[in-house]
Amino acid sequence: MTSGIYQIRHLFNDKRYIGSSMNISKRWSTHKRQLARDIHINRHLQRAWRKDGEDSFVFEIVEECESMDCLEREQSVIDKHSWDQLYNINPKAESRLGSKHSSESKLKMSRAKRGRASAFKGVTHSKEAKEKMRQAKKDIYKGDSHPYSKLTTKDVLIIKRALRVGISPTKLAIRFQIGRGTIYHIRKERQWSHVKL
Repeated sequence: MTSGIYQIRHLFNDKRYIGSSMNISKRWSTHKRQLARDIHINRHLQRAWRKDGEDSFVFEIVEECESMDCLEREQSVIDKHSWDQLYNINPKAESRLGSKHSSESKLKMSRAKRGRASAFKGVTHSKEAKEKMRQAKKDIYKGDSHPYSKLTTKDVLIIKRALRVGISPTKLAIRFQIGRGTIYHIRKERQWSHVKL
């Protein structure tokens, strides 16, 4: 677990997002997952990622430091760059780590939400609309495009052929470094059913 300062740098315009974390690799995974799902909180970075693609960015560790020094060091790195070189929204390095809302703040937040109806409360979707939403959700992260997929379409074709000729799921699971359950789901067409032999 490495703590320190990192940057997500655009390879072509050299613009960057600077951050700090007590666990840099975990933080990078979170950034990458959010960017891939188009839900990253930093709209400037998200827009650039969407426009230019993942291959246009590189994740770099700027410096390693003790976790208690992260914010101070992050601010120092941010201050070395002009504002138009950064994707950061806030010019000040901040963290809410370890902070807690006071009882008074919790009460205010609770009162503010009281009586507010959910945006979908009372909304009834038609069967056609439900089917369209289900299909859209299903197609978003199908196969290789899923951010957590360990397999490619080519891998799945190899697995399906191997299963057809009688190679054991255990051997295939070891070969592709996945769980046996995944092999069984592929065989039963519960997963990767869109890949046909």
